[in-house]
Amino acid sequence: MFIEKANSSTYDLTELNERFIHATPEEVLHFVINEFYPDLSMTASFKISSIVLMHMINRIKNNFPVVFIDTGFHFVETLKLREQLINDFGYNIITLHPEISKEELNRNYGQELYNTDPDLCCHINKVEPLKKYMKNSNIMNWIAGLRKDQSPSRQNVDMFMNDADGFLRIHPLIYWTWNDVWSYIRANKLPYLSLYDNGYTSVGCSPESCTTKNSIENGERNGRWKDFYKTECGLHNELINYELNIDS
Repeated sequence: MFIEKANSSTYDLTELNERFIHATPEEVLHFVINEFYPDLSMTASFKISSIVLMHMINRIKNNFPVVFIDTGFHFVETLKLREQLINDFGYNIITLHPEISKEELNRNYGQELYNTDPDLCCHINKVEPLKKYMKNSNIMNWIAGLRKDQSPSRQNVDMFMNDADGFLRIHPLIYWTWNDVWSYIRANKLPYLSLYDNGYTSVGCSPESCTTKNSIENGERNGRWKDFYKTECGLHNELINYELNIDS
């Protein structure tokens, strides 16, 4: 598998994954920012991995674009942290919104779509806004905070991957653990979602069908969509399903 740069040179993704398997996240970020910026952005939901990556990137490149998808269902704490990151730390956060309002969503699909069809709800409110942004901005490379230890479904995700749309996905923290992330946050005195102090281990949208309190011993993402056979919001399904299909 190859990824084409803006200057038409190519990279073998297998070689890249082998080359950086023992690299630090900072080394990975230095490489991708040097090679791909400005055709590069990052997605963030302001969970702990996002906060770590934002801090690392900001040390390398000021004003780096961080894309946040405001589904309209986030916790108040998440939106407050976004404002703190913008106002107190100066991060360049680009907020995306769904194409349709909550009222239209309810009118077209019924009340509480997140309870009746969470996959469709995530697709409308998260996947579609990001795909539109990536297409309109012509950005082909993006960074995300996936880690192998977050859930069994992410065990086979690589540091460098292509998705079905031809985007290069980059996961600098892929080999880090829950404890690694928290150690970095504490060492650098970084802000983080207060919900982590109240029994949450992974934070998405606020309805209980989307996010509930959880013990880390049960798995970091075990509090997400507990009543559904669902482990991902949809932004990373292609990567995870692709890898699982290879293994099946």
